Amino acid sequence: MPALWLAQLLCPNRHAICALAYDIEETPAADVEAKLQAVIHARVGGLDPWCGLCGSRTLHIEHRKLPTDDWEEMTEALRAVERANLATREFMHRSRN
Repeated sequence: MPALWLAQLLCPNRHAICALAYDIEETPAADVEAKLQAVIHARVGGLDPWCGLCGSRTLHIEHRKLPTDDWEEMTEALRAVERANLATREFMHRSRN
């Protein structure tokens, strides 16, 4: 049975720059951290290595257990959060122009 966790790249104000869900039984936390660092260093998806909300360049990775170990249920929940975050990002972008 999977053991689902979430690794988030956060600023000190806990604004999430990006995150990865993973099964800790199959993927070591260190591997997930390496992937998050690679995403930032390569600027995958246009991500910048700082917080777009507060401007902090101090980032850290935090791991936490997800509320369920059901991939289907968690994918649905995480996609809903992703949609909300994308809407917020679009709102912030429009309000700056």
